[in-house]
Amino acid sequence: MKKLISFILAAVVMTAAMPLGIEGTSRIPAAALAADAAKTGRSYSDSEELKALLVSPDGSFSGGEGIDGTKYKTDVKLGAGYNGSSDMLIVYGLESTDQIGEVLTELGGHGYMMAGDPEDYCGCVKTIGYFDQELKIQTDRLLHIQFFVKDRMPGFMTAFDLFDEYDLVEATKAFGFDPAPYVFGTIAPGDADNDGKVTAADASLTLAAYAELMTGAAMDLNMTIFDYNDDGAIDAADSSEMLETYADNMTSVK
Repeated sequence: MKKLISFILAAVVMTAAMPLGIEGTSRIPAAALAADAAKTGRSYSDSEELKALLVSPDGSFSGGEGIDGTKYKTDVKLGAGYNGSSDMLIVYGLESTDQIGEVLTELGGHGYMMAGDPEDYCGCVKTIGYFDQELKIQTDRLLHIQFFVKDRMPGFMTAFDLFDEYDLVEATKAFGFDPAPYVFGTIAPGDADNDGKVTAADASLTLAAYAELMTGAAMDLNMTIFDYNDDGAIDAADSSEMLETYADNMTSVK
């Protein structure tokens, strides 16, 4: 009995003297494990750094990137989304929605996975995830990727899975940034619907933009398009001048 008690006491002493690790199975001190865990993942402090993490400028994919920068146009918007909660990688200038699937396949082939609406359409947003956890990007915001097809207004899926399109004012409000540079082939003063001319419809959209601003909304509206009289403000006067231009054009056609 004495030998048994002595053996048990010796085992307890030896166990107490061993460095503790996770669940008692590791000989690595807990502090070292915590330090290693803190190093896991990548981080960024501005839009250029985030773009560098995700886009390979020369297509070599030498640093864990997921998109070939020689094939696709990209940009980054920090603090995007309706309430500024997202950091957004933007892929734009696409010829069709088919190219959205091509980009997603490329990302998947380099260790990334996407979650979100299964439909691919101009303006669709996917959440960026990781098959390879070494690629994980540390951020306090949501990390998303958004796709734009050129000369096509961005849309959205309704609660009934029906597709609808935003106008430029609605899209700017929903995305938290001006989408016109990513969608319109040409940004022309007064042409808010991208149809190549200034009409009553553009004047109406400008009034809608002015109404949003009057509520105190901080919106990144396109000044080239909406500030038609170039006085540094978007207001009813811009809409009035658009209507005058429209009337003049209609008169000249006759």
